[in-house]
Amino acid sequence: MIQTEMPQSISNQQLNWDGVEFEVFNNRIVFPMFSMSGRLFAVHMVNPEKKDYKTVIGEGLNFIPCMYATKRDYENLYRSKKAILVEGLFDRAVFSRCLPEYACFARLSTGVTQRIARYFNRYADLVVIGFDSDMAGDKGYKKAERAISSTVTRLKLPFHDAGDMAEERGIEWSKDYLQRRLQLLLS
Repeated sequence: MIQTEMPQSISNQQLNWDGVEFEVFNNRIVFPMFSMSGRLFAVHMVNPEKKDYKTVIGEGLNFIPCMYATKRDYENLYRSKKAILVEGLFDRAVFSRCLPEYACFARLSTGVTQRIARYFNRYADLVVIGFDSDMAGDKGYKKAERAISSTVTRLKLPFHDAGDMAEERGIEWSKDYLQRRLQLLLS
């Protein structure tokens, strides 16, 4: 978590933090989660004071494969045809801030379903996978590489994830590193 970017005191209000839209309710940051068809099906709640989180799926709703993104991300994807797929919401905030020309999607897991693969195959020429630097991230990348027919590349980080990188080294260092590393991967 980029603690310098988080609000010091939180109250019931709507906020926008690095392009991640969320609300605050009862000292929890609440991220709405939408299916790819645009239907709200769950909320992801984070309590920064206790460093815990939970996802609540709406009553009577099945788990629908989703990716968290803002309207700006969808517009970027349709315009630039370039996307970044990451695991978590804070990773998404770091990538979105450091590489604003890319559409950035948080998967909230490393699973790449056929529906998600079809979506990227239809709208993206390039998909950068920014999953965590662990076994699950490696496995998720291999699955994405097989499922997505667009050009897929892995941006492996020198930290566990983008959130840890930004917290450890700062957002400016992270921005410089991600831009240089991506340029090297794509040349």
